[in-house]
Amino acid sequence: MERHIERREFFRKLALLILIITLAKSSFNFLRYNILAGRAELVLNGKVIENFFLNKNLAFAPFDADIVVVVPEGKIRFAHSNCPDKDCINAGFIQNKGESIECSHNKALIRITRDVKLPFIANIELPF
Repeated sequence: MERHIERREFFRKLALLILIITLAKSSFNFLRYNILAGRAELVLNGKVIENFFLNKNLAFAPFDADIVVVVPEGKIRFAHSNCPDKDCINAGFIQNKGESIECSHNKALIRITRDVKLPFIANIELPF
């Protein structure tokens, strides 16, 4: 009888440990992918038409302009534009708060609104 009670207690502790580990991992992923993610916005004709999390790989082509925006691994850039000088494409990637790229031909602007640095720890970037 005692052995049965000890076994039950062991499995309760094991289940609690698994639950704690699962919750910790879920909390870490939530912070990583939602709260600590860098963000950018695409402004077209003076209006914000799209917000981007910089931790998700994607390509975006708005209907209102002949441009393509790509977001690979924490940075963003114009990948295609029908403008004659292609300065917006040649500007390359941006990833830090305050940086922006403008395509004057299409009246489009990409700007970083939040980077992945924690505001209360100066000059320390997260390892992910």
